[in-house]
Amino acid sequence: MFRGGDGVTPAEATQPASLAVDDARWRTELPGRGWSSPVVTGELLWMTTALDDGRDLRALAVSRETGELVHDVSVLAPASVKEIHSQNSYASPTPCVHDGRVFCHFGRYGTAAVDAATGEVLWTDTAHPIEHGGGPGSSPVVAAGRLIVTLDGADESYVMALDPTDGSELWRQPRSAPHRDNPIFHRAFATPLVTQWDGRTIVVSPGADQVNAYDPATGEELWHVRYIGFSVVPQPVRVADRVFVATGYPKPLLLGIDLDDPLRQGDSAKAAKAETLDATDRRLAVSFRGPVPNIPSPVVVLGAVWIVADKGVLTAVDPQSGERVAVDRLGGNFAASPIVYDDRESGDAATMLVASKERELITLAIRRDDDRFRVEESGRVDLEEPVYATPLPLGDRLYVRTQHALWSW
Repeated sequence: MFRGGDGVTPAEATQPASLAVDDARWRTELPGRGWSSPVVTGELLWMTTALDDGRDLRALAVSRETGELVHDVSVLAPASVKEIHSQNSYASPTPCVHDGRVFCHFGRYGTAAVDAATGEVLWTDTAHPIEHGGGPGSSPVVAAGRLIVTLDGADESYVMALDPTDGSELWRQPRSAPHRDNPIFHRAFATPLVTQWDGRTIVVSPGADQVNAYDPATGEELWHVRYIGFSVVPQPVRVADRVFVATGYPKPLLLGIDLDDPLRQGDSAKAAKAETLDATDRRLAVSFRGPVPNIPSPVVVLGAVWIVADKGVLTAVDPQSGERVAVDRLGGNFAASPIVYDDRESGDAATMLVASKERELITLAIRRDDDRFRVEESGRVDLEEPVYATPLPLGDRLYVRTQHALWSW
């Protein structure tokens, strides 16, 4: 699940002294159902939710300090909705914020901009009703002053940029590598990674059977790499000159893709029919085949790529060799992505937090010992409800959205 960032807390963030339920600063009941993670603008935390089985799509703003529900705004009201996966919601994409606006995306049902100060709906776009099936998943991002929206449906599959000021379409780029014949294999739900490379901003966007890199200003495709996988959810992460992408169903791999190799796309037609990677593409540097997540996003901890598989296996992968350098069984099932408090003074210790569908918020102490890692569980709290949204650390506070509420420590 996209977490609204790369999972590593800012340098000034500190973990609360206690995460016990009785030590929570506040707990606020939220209306409706939504798995979007909270994002922050000033003193407000913004999320989305859905009421009336998806026919009322709303933006919520909660005070960081008091937990008061400050704004509850209906932004879209679809005349009809389609059935979604039982584990999904109609409000799963996480909003993004830019220039005093909150951008809320609901997949086929549309996108909206909300004034972060007043809660006023500034514009809506409902002109892109793809057939994604299963419900919405990809979160919007802002890059080069454009609102980047990902729409990977069974009928159409493309990435587009909207003008943040009025919602007009600036460019649209269809996925370039060929899809397989069955439309079910065309769908994906991932959120792009925005990063800098060679003096420019690029957007690295996983889709079905491919990951594409775009220039967000123009929509130009810079490169793509083929793989076999659909219903991709995790957001990529970057380690030095390499990005790591999870390839989705049915058997996910974790791919390390070099950013600095020249474009060499290989035999895409052959790759579309293959059950293995397109090995002719020189950008494919390493791959890890093991308990790779279908939903939670990776995070970089102490120089390694860490992944929490849906069924609770925590793994660290060396970004240079692709070899496993740590493993631990957490127990339970997971959709939320991990977050990390990195000990920047010592450089060899960190704390990971991850929340489960079994209602638990788990704290893990990680220590690097040469090229290996030790993982010790240091806390496990029952939050009383399943967690699908990724926690948000801010300063010395932590915010966690459960199935029906938002908590603050």
